[in-house]
Amino acid sequence: MVRRAFIAAVAATCATLLPAPGARTEASPAGARRDGPGTEIERIVRDSPLRAGAGRRARIGACVVDLATGETVYEHGADEALNPASNVKLFVAAAALRRLGAAFTAATVLLGTVDGDAIRGDIVLRGRGDPTLRSEHLWAMARRVRARGLVRVTGGIVVDDSYFDDRRLPHSFDSRPDEDSAFRSPVGAASVDANAIEVFIGPGPVAGTPAVVASYPVGFLAVTNEAVTTPGGRNALRLFARASGDRTAARVWGSVGVETPFAGYRRRIDDPVLFAGTALREALAAAGVEVASSPIRRGPAHEGAVEIARHVSEPLGAWLRHLGKESSNFHAEQLLRILGAEGKGAPGAAEAGAEVVLEALAEMGVDTARISIRNGSGLYDGGRAPARAVAAVLAAAYADPRIRPEFLAHLSIAGVDGTAGTRMRGSPARGLVRAKTGTLAGAFALSGYVLAPQGHGGYAFSTIVNDAAGQATAARNLQDSIVRALADHASR
Repeated sequence: MVRRAFIAAVAATCATLLPAPGARTEASPAGARRDGPGTEIERIVRDSPLRAGAGRRARIGACVVDLATGETVYEHGADEALNPASNVKLFVAAAALRRLGAAFTAATVLLGTVDGDAIRGDIVLRGRGDPTLRSEHLWAMARRVRARGLVRVTGGIVVDDSYFDDRRLPHSFDSRPDEDSAFRSPVGAASVDANAIEVFIGPGPVAGTPAVVASYPVGFLAVTNEAVTTPGGRNALRLFARASGDRTAARVWGSVGVETPFAGYRRRIDDPVLFAGTALREALAAAGVEVASSPIRRGPAHEGAVEIARHVSEPLGAWLRHLGKESSNFHAEQLLRILGAEGKGAPGAAEAGAEVVLEALAEMGVDTARISIRNGSGLYDGGRAPARAVAAVLAAAYADPRIRPEFLAHLSIAGVDGTAGTRMRGSPARGLVRAKTGTLAGAFALSGYVLAPQGHGGYAFSTIVNDAAGQATAARNLQDSIVRALADHASR
């Protein structure tokens, strides 16, 4: 009853001065409690360069909630649905903790029919969306296969990724087809190394020889190497990866100094099934298990197949840090589909996951009418949300003891670690702020908590700036100044 009363208080106070949908509100004495931090924040917003000039000004949404009382102590444009960038991940994380629980795990298994020292027919890799699955986990499973006395697979490798639907690219990810960075990796229920391959490039033995290029699993990446070794220790390398049929092709060109060390460059892959299957084949070979050279296929396990090896992920509460501290798009997109599969039934789809997220937020007492979720990461045009709704999610998560510990822990600590690790160093806010950043072209968000040094209370806040292309410094200065004002007030 206490928690429900608190959430009701948040909803009631956040409804103060509710404008018509799409209306823009300005900071005013009515929007700031005069005995709290609102007056100082009002001045900060009013004096920001983002609000100055005769041209089109940036849109600013801000909402601050007192964690002890549930009262809204400041608001500005708090009901306008803006692009929250990576702050969408806050919705996914809160919903996952509520619906799945912090102890939730995802299992990846190897299946087959054992016949003496062989696996008769295919060996099947079945995934359940684990975003933390890495090549070394496949190697560990392969060693367990060999430890059972199994030395060969008479068939081939089959990947069962039916836990997710067939859509590989999240919403809007295909809007940048020339972007090959790992942050835009595809999704898949059986995914390895976050569906990104590391390409190692270094100098040849002497100047004038080709550069050395290597990647793992061996044979997956089709490389065109045009880079040469030059004297000295300077690099002028270029690397671009693209889809080439079912494979990913990479072109390397430019120069690498003979005195420079090898360096790794992560690039997205295009076919998660082929990538996972190739990694498994390499792991089995290294463990001494021979596999027929038939093509890697996608499909279910055959009748009579039994579990041969298993890898279980760490608990959800532990790997949420990839969403909060690291702002991993891949982990967020995988989790959205896990929510869809667990909540609506397999195969998990982004649309089903978004539905589950909104349902979970509504259960937490959040008004979701102006929240839209198109993907789980907030990348590109991933969603819309008003600052008031973001602050309400934060306040509700803080009020729920089943969610609060892991939710707080997954966020970046200002001036200490994660994506906010370089912000607000040397200020009273350092170490007191747990926050999620968000950065797109023209969209900047910072939402989280300013915790009181005495160990209880503080503020939940959300600041979202849109239409601020070329004004990243001004947007971040505004957000950091608001947070510093809150930290100063919370420390009194």
